[in-house]
Amino acid sequence: MKKFELNTESSSSEIFCGTGAFEKLPQILKELHNQKLFIVIDKNVFKYYQRKIEKVFRGISRQVFYYHLKPGERSKSVSEFNKLLIFFKKNECSRNSTLISIGGGVTGDISGFTASVYMRGINLIHIPTTLLSMVDSSIGGKTAINLDGVKNLAGSIYQPEKVIIDPTFLKTLPQKEILSGTGEILKYGLLINKDFFLLLKKRITSLIKNDRTGIEDIILQCARYKASVVQIDENDSGMRKILNLGHTFGHAIESELNYKLTHGECLAFGLKCMLCLSFESGLINQKNFYEYFSLLNLLRTNKKILSLDGKKLISKMIFDKKRNGVNPTFILMKRIGEIIIDYNCDSKRIAASFNKAKQLTAVK
Repeated sequence: MKKFELNTESSSSEIFCGTGAFEKLPQILKELHNQKLFIVIDKNVFKYYQRKIEKVFRGISRQVFYYHLKPGERSKSVSEFNKLLIFFKKNECSRNSTLISIGGGVTGDISGFTASVYMRGINLIHIPTTLLSMVDSSIGGKTAINLDGVKNLAGSIYQPEKVIIDPTFLKTLPQKEILSGTGEILKYGLLINKDFFLLLKKRITSLIKNDRTGIEDIILQCARYKASVVQIDENDSGMRKILNLGHTFGHAIESELNYKLTHGECLAFGLKCMLCLSFESGLINQKNFYEYFSLLNLLRTNKKILSLDGKKLISKMIFDKKRNGVNPTFILMKRIGEIIIDYNCDSKRIAASFNKAKQLTAVK
């Protein structure tokens, strides 16, 4: 098991990564023995791992309260947030209590947001169980709920005390969630360096098949990279924006499809649109464009995305947090690791880039 830290001006997080890390929780969380623990857990995760989870937490505290969260983006709602607050109040959650989220990005987002506002902040620990949350969303402190159909419109930045990443949870992960996590990993393939990009080209097929050989190394590289960026820019005002590569398109696609597809599926196509927009804007050369696009084409694109109209997506971008004035701004690229932030584009070029991405997508 590997351990590293994410240190920011506001706080520090300890991040543990390795197979079997979850069963070591009594040692990792020894300071929480017999404190009140509030476990917000994805219902599907509890179904598969109930005995294991209850056994581990019995070894930490006799005061454990479980809140079962329905999986899916719809749980990141104001009504669910309100239910969580009431659950904490009824069970006398205090500033000395700890909220532990166990699940994917949805569970982590709403848990983190609730922890940040209940009594103006209680202790928070993330135990990600999906590939996407392991490589990305559990790290960095971003929390959010959706508001009036707009993704992540209300939220905060609130760092967890600890993040425990155990790839063992991936063995029961549905295929669509593997694809979702792979989409996020592809983003890091365009951010980290050429060696990591080439590693993904070798392993992408086995990754899609949920072959966990070497997955620990991939997760660790993504997690370390994200932590290194957040340490420089915790509040998303500068460098951290590079982690939104492909997200302006990706979030718009998610919203247009009413969140019926996973974040990673939409992001993977958003990365294709980003590459097309970078090419159309004269930022990326033709050789690099086709090399990077070929990696993204190894991941299947859902036909629902290919049926969308690029012009309609633009209206979904007006609430994007990265917009500048009336127009959305984009995170674009020149080459791997060389990223351009806050790039302004007109509507015509945005729509054209979406259509170009559709034309170049290999139908499988």
